[in-house]
Amino acid sequence: MNRGYNIILPRENEFPELYMPAGEAFDACAAGLQIKISPRMYHMQKKAITKA
Repeated sequence: MNRGYNIILPRENEFPELYMPAGEAFDACAAGLQIKISPRMYHMQKKAITKA
């Protein structure tokens, strides 16, 4: 991140309704350097991300 590279962070679980990244992640998202994505809606179970 210090080099200005764009970062894509896949997450297993989507974000709760009022989620906001904190600290350095917040600054990176605000600057358009970082994006967090998820293939699923928010849930309380722990599931693994697979190719399927």
